Amino acid sequence: MGQHLRELVRVGVCDLESAPNQHRCSPLAVRDAYWPYRAAQAPLPARPEGAAGICVEAVRESFLSPACVQAGFGPADDRRAVGWNASGVPLETARRAILLGCVRKFMALIEQPAGTQSGLLRPLAPRS
Repeated sequence: MGQHLRELVRVGVCDLESAPNQHRCSPLAVRDAYWPYRAAQAPLPARPEGAAGICVEAVRESFLSPACVQAGFGPADDRRAVGWNASGVPLETARRAILLGCVRKFMALIEQPAGTQSGLLRPLAPRS
């Protein structure tokens, strides 16, 4: 289990504060980008209206439509889509990133049929 936790920390999914000895707990915190729930101190940004809101909805639809994605579009994904829009990432770039992630997932499923479906938008983040 320790090896798996170290791997999660290494790839940036969570933070682990090592306890001074085996009799104390080691606090583990999942980073906001991977936590599907809204934290009390970090409210979900308001959904943009107009063209920005349409863009966020288009990202949601693009992410949820492929067969390899078996997930919801949670608060973390919503924040990410709002951030992409605020950063000026074109909708077509976001769609292509999602499709590229799906192609990679399909290839992985072909190579290892017992694999899991995609569930996070974060690994599919487009580069502007």
